[in-house]
Amino acid sequence: MNAPTKPGIRIVCGEVRRAGRYLILQRREGAAQPLQWQFPGARVRFNETDHEALNRCFQERLGCRPVIGDQLLQVTHEYPDHDLILVLYRCDLGTQECRVERAKAIAWVTQAEFDSYDLLAVHRRTAELLALRDTRSSQLGLDAVLEPNAESALIVSLQPDESAPEPSGRQFVVKVANTHEEIRALQALRFQVFYDEMHAKADASKAELRLDMDVWDTVAEHLIVLQRLPDQKDKAMVVGTLRLVRRERLPEGMGFYTAQSFDLSPILSNFERVVEMGRFCVARHLRGGRVILMLWNQLTDFVNRHDIQAMFGCGSFHGTNPQEHQAIFSELQRNHVAPEVFRPRVSVPNHVPLERFASGPEGGAPAPELPPLIRSYLRLGAYVSDSAIIDEQFNTCYVCILLVLDPERISKQQTSLAKGWNPLKEKIRQSA
Repeated sequence: MNAPTKPGIRIVCGEVRRAGRYLILQRREGAAQPLQWQFPGARVRFNETDHEALNRCFQERLGCRPVIGDQLLQVTHEYPDHDLILVLYRCDLGTQECRVERAKAIAWVTQAEFDSYDLLAVHRRTAELLALRDTRSSQLGLDAVLEPNAESALIVSLQPDESAPEPSGRQFVVKVANTHEEIRALQALRFQVFYDEMHAKADASKAELRLDMDVWDTVAEHLIVLQRLPDQKDKAMVVGTLRLVRRERLPEGMGFYTAQSFDLSPILSNFERVVEMGRFCVARHLRGGRVILMLWNQLTDFVNRHDIQAMFGCGSFHGTNPQEHQAIFSELQRNHVAPEVFRPRVSVPNHVPLERFASGPEGGAPAPELPPLIRSYLRLGAYVSDSAIIDEQFNTCYVCILLVLDPERISKQQTSLAKGWNPLKEKIRQSA
């Protein structure tokens, strides 16, 4: 493959909704692509953050200032000489009224009314993906807030083949989530881990529902670990999850979650069959290794079944001060940065180059323990990006991780992994 990559133009837009209607605006007659409609937004200028660009756009075009929430999705539209990358954020205007300043007109429209407006191509695709998200969310019955009892939000029904007693007496089931109830429960687990425990910042919608959910959930395959309830034979609790997004499952124009922060074209031009890993988390009471091992074994089966050539995703470290991760970043910079030919490139300003930490921590301080899943990837020969993103929303710093599944090295990779997990397997066997 190795196709040449085109430059990308990044624009940010706001999803503003009131009473089920979306705010769109019409471009002025003298503008490029005049009189067409779009979501309110603007091109991100050099050294400007997404939030700064959104605030500038809303103030200049609509005379108001939004409260900016979560990133909702990313859409790419290809032109012959460049790619247009639209990143959509949830935005709330409260009681502010919009004024038509640097726009021809504004409108509040329902999903059904989008077809009546001449939307720019990338904005039309954005509207289609929002409709997909809202349809799937409606199917999950997300109009009701979850029960305040955090544990009950994770309980799901066991399907007939899962509820039957197992000869080994094992208390866990590992599978791909295939019911709405299971998806809702894994989203509740993610909210508890990322927002309640790790203090990520939830926007109003997520805080009310207590669910970590986004549009990628609608196209992903979710690995889950269920722990059987001893007092309810037909019930189980979701205690671990990992989200997998295969390239072929993405609707046209929709980018990967990781592409919100990294240019993935070096990966995507070198490997056809890829999968993005994300939203990995385990319930607090089971973080000793057992659930991680079960998810890893299931991931291995998934990769083999779909003949995956490369896996990638975000590897996170708790806390937004890069200096606290100096020893880890130094180790990553010295030994694990990806070759340039398929190295993911940072595409947002809120980052720090790993080379800044190349000399390592002062005083010879020992490197902090790597998160277990990241340690496993590196043990298999995974690579990382040469920069780390500072993510204020999720209270983390993260790198892009890439694991190339080279057929000539796969047996050696699997042997390395087995050696790494053997002591853990033995420990689990003894305690079972």
